[in-house]
Amino acid sequence: MNLSRKWIVLSLATLAAVGGCSEHTPQYGMERPLTLMTARRQVWAIAPAVNLSGESGVDPLLQADLVFQQLQTVRGVTVIPVNRVAQIYAALSWCR
Repeated sequence: MNLSRKWIVLSLATLAAVGGCSEHTPQYGMERPLTLMTARRQVWAIAPAVNLSGESGVDPLLQADLVFQQLQTVRGVTVIPVNRVAQIYAALSWCR
């Protein structure tokens, strides 16, 4: 092989090695959107949780609110807030 061919092969090998080692920054926090695959949009009411554990540190409203926040990100689902459901429960108990 003559000197010019060696130079070309060496240049191409160097470019391939440098180009293949480029850094790709990971995209943290990029989550795939969730979709509920149904024929119609669904409406879900999130009621306050029932604490059956006996632990006094568990806040049923906070736990239900966390579920509400996560469900808001799902396409195809309309979520009724926890405080609205709690108001309906309170109104129903007054009627009895």
